[in-house]
Amino acid sequence: MPTELDNTPRDSSTVSARISVASDDQTAAVASNCLPRASTGDAHTGPEICSPHRPSTLLILGAGGYVGREVARYFHRRPGWRVIGVFRRPPSHAWCDESAVRDICAQDLTDLIPAVGRVVLLNAAFDFSAVGRVDPQRRYRFVEAVARDLMERPDCTCINISSMAAFAGCRSDYGREKLFIEDLFSQYRGVNVRPGLIASWDRPGSAFLHLVRIVQGSLVVPYLTAKGEGFFMCDLDTMIAGIDALVGMKLNKPHTVSFCYSNRMRLKDVLRAIQTRLGILRLLMPVPWQLGYCMVAAKERVFGRGKVRADSILEFAFSATSATRRHLFARIVQQWRSDGCGGRVSGNTARDFSFLEISLPARASTRNVD
Repeated sequence: MPTELDNTPRDSSTVSARISVASDDQTAAVASNCLPRASTGDAHTGPEICSPHRPSTLLILGAGGYVGREVARYFHRRPGWRVIGVFRRPPSHAWCDESAVRDICAQDLTDLIPAVGRVVLLNAAFDFSAVGRVDPQRRYRFVEAVARDLMERPDCTCINISSMAAFAGCRSDYGREKLFIEDLFSQYRGVNVRPGLIASWDRPGSAFLHLVRIVQGSLVVPYLTAKGEGFFMCDLDTMIAGIDALVGMKLNKPHTVSFCYSNRMRLKDVLRAIQTRLGILRLLMPVPWQLGYCMVAAKERVFGRGKVRADSILEFAFSATSATRRHLFARIVQQWRSDGCGGRVSGNTARDFSFLEISLPARASTRNVD
C-alpha cells in the first residue's frame, strides 16, 4: 500500500523538537515544535510552534476562505494572540476575537490596524470572479495601503498566501494576478507563500474535496491529461506550522517560499490515492486537456464562469515544474518523520510523498469545511 494511504494512527505522545531554518537575514530562526495527536474536535490538531516573537495581533484578510479560516482556527486557540478577521460576507465561524465585513478591493482597511503592538498581516483573500477582468493595480490598492503602513513599523510582518500557479511565464490569468500580488507584497518586505494542492482527510478544502467527490460520485471518472502535468502537494497541518514559523521570524527583506513536497503527483495518481483511501474502485478515463478546455470555454461564453474554469485548465496544462525555496516545508516534514509522528513513514526518504494527517477514518474526508 502506498505510504500516503497508511491508515495507522500517529503516535499519541507529545513530541518536542527544534526547527532551524537557514536565512541570511533571519535573526530568530529557531522555534519549538509540539506535535499533538490529531482529534475529530474543532481544536487545531497540527504542529504547534512556540515562536520567540509572539505577535499581539493577527489581521487576516479572507478569514472566511479555506486557508484564512484554518489559520484563524489555529491562532485563536493560542494564548497571547488577538485575531482580527476580515470577511467578505457575514462571519462563518467564531475563531476571531474581532470580525469586520469588508470588500478588501473597495473599502479602506487601515482603521483595523492597532495603533501599538506587533501586527502580522496575513492575506488569504482572492476573488476568482474578477480574474482577468479588472485592473489588479486598482483592485488591491487598499491591501497595499495596509502593507505600506505596516512596513513603517519594524516589528510587523506581512504574509501573502499565493499559489504554485504563480511563476515566471505562467499562462493563466489566475497565475498572473497572483504574481502581481506577490510583487506588491515584496515591495513592503513581505513573505509570499506558495502552497501546493492542500491535502487533508480531516478538513479538506474546496479543491481537494472536489476531487474526493468526483471519485465518490461516479463509477467512471474522466480526468484531464497533459504532457508534463502534475500537482505539487501540501499537507494542511504542515502549511499551518510553516505559517507559524514565519510569523516568529524577523525578516528584513522580501522572500518567496514554497510549501510543498519536491515530487509532483499526476492527476491520475491523486485520484488513485483517493480511491485507495476510500476503499473503492473506479474506472479512470483520460481526456486530453485541449478537449476539456474547448468544452469549458464554450460553456463560459454562453453561461458565464462556473466552478471549473477554462483558465484553471490552462493552468493545469502548463503548470509549474519546480518549487521555489521549499527548505522550510522540508525541514518541518523531516522533523515530523524523525519524531515518529507521521505514521509508518520511517523507511521513507525526504523526497517521498506522504499525507501527514492520516489518523482519521475515511468517512471524515467527506466532511465539507468550506
